[in-house]
Amino acid sequence: MRKATAGQCSVGDCPNTGRLINGFCMSCYHWTRDNPGKNPYGRTRRTVRPVDGQCTVSEDGAKCASPHYGHGMCQKHYFRKRRQGDPLTVLQRTPEQVRAFLEAAAAATIDECIIAPGQSRPNASLNGKQVQAARAVWTLANGDPGDMHVLHTCNGGSGAHGCVNVRHLYLDTHQRNMLDKQEAGRQSRGEAHGKHKLTEADVHEIRRRYQPGRGRQGGNGKDLAREFGVSATTISEVANRKSWSWLPEQ
Repeated sequence: MRKATAGQCSVGDCPNTGRLINGFCMSCYHWTRDNPGKNPYGRTRRTVRPVDGQCTVSEDGAKCASPHYGHGMCQKHYFRKRRQGDPLTVLQRTPEQVRAFLEAAAAATIDECIIAPGQSRPNASLNGKQVQAARAVWTLANGDPGDMHVLHTCNGGSGAHGCVNVRHLYLDTHQRNMLDKQEAGRQSRGEAHGKHKLTEADVHEIRRRYQPGRGRQGGNGKDLAREFGVSATTISEVANRKSWSWLPEQ
């Protein structure tokens, strides 16, 4: 039985303190669980909480005095590392600089990708609204796309790498955007989705047996819903290909 206490981790070279399970900090406990029969002493650690509880990053020759947030860094350096890849990289962009970058991308004449600095699939402020940078670039070059989606021709149709070259952008529907996400591996579907309740075999069986209601006859949607443990609406959407539409007929 796991026994949770508080204090210093029992592994000799581990500096972690706080909540313990069977004498181990959470990091060492999970390591021993994943490596049964092995001693965690001397193991290679990705990051540990600093002994002094402070950030481990040194900037301008001085150690950062801010409290630890994660991965050995304070919150400021942690998010710099996460977004820019380096905890010391500072992106200081004024609204004027952002606007100039977007306008340059909207007037691009090169065929190479133009990558927006910062996080992937970045946002930008345009006319007082926060929109995806690619959409902002398209609007500057061609006007408001309205209900249409701004998609990418580069990187396998995925905008995940942050390209905003207007020559790589085009307009299409929400359905096409969803297909691009699936093909680029950015969206799980079917049995790969973590919350799926039906299998492909279930879908084929539902479509084969589904009988829509006519007049006072209610069809068999509710019976199928009880059998497969889903709602009658789900049965109707599956049978009418509003969901699982990518799955071919047998």
